[in-house]
Amino acid sequence: MWKDILIQGLGFIGIALAIISLQFNSHKNIVLFKTLAEIPYLIQYVFLNAYVGMVMGVVGIIRNLVFKYRVKRNLNNKPYILLFCFITVISGGITIALSWSQTLGVMNKFTQILSMQILLGVLFSFLSIIAKLFTTVGYGIKEPRIIRALNFPASFLWLIYNLVFFSLAGVLHEIFVMTSIVIAAIRFRKVPPINELENPAEFNEKSST
Repeated sequence: MWKDILIQGLGFIGIALAIISLQFNSHKNIVLFKTLAEIPYLIQYVFLNAYVGMVMGVVGIIRNLVFKYRVKRNLNNKPYILLFCFITVISGGITIALSWSQTLGVMNKFTQILSMQILLGVLFSFLSIIAKLFTTVGYGIKEPRIIRALNFPASFLWLIYNLVFFSLAGVLHEIFVMTSIVIAAIRFRKVPPINELENPAEFNEKSST
C-alpha cells in the first residue's frame, strides 16, 4: 500500500512542476520546469513497468538541457531537432524490444488474446514516442506559444499512455497541463514572449501606463 502511495506521489510532484512551467512566458523557464517535471515521472515509470515512458523521460531531460543552452545563445536548433527526433525513435524502438515481456504483462490486463496484446502493446508504447516528437519540435523553437501548442497534443497522448500503465497522477498531470496550456494561451494572447522583446524593460513601462 505504502509503495503504491509513494509511486503515485512521485507523479504529483511532476504535476506541480509541469503546471508551473506553462505559466511562464519565456523559453528558459518553461524548459527548466518541464525538465524538472520529467525526473519524478521517469522514476515512477520504472515501478509501473512503463519502460518506454521512462526512456522518453531520460531523452527529454537531455534534450531540454541542450535546447535551453542553444536557445539562450540564439543558435540554430534545426539539426538538433532532427537529431533528437532520431534518438527518440531509435531509443524508443530498442526499449520496446527489450521490455516486450513486461509490456505484454500490462496488456494482459486488457485482453487474454495474444494477437491483441501484441497490437495494443505496440500501439500504446508508440504513444509516448510520438508525444516526445511533438515536444522535441516545440522545445527546439524559441517561441513559447509554439511550445504550448505542441505540448497540447503531446499531453493528450501521454494521458492515454498513463491510463494504460495505471499512472493515476500521470493522468491528472496531463489534464492539468492541457488546462494550464489553455489558461496560459489566454493570459499571453496579447503579450509578446519575453525572448522576442528587443527591450523587455521598455515593454514593462508601456504595460504599466
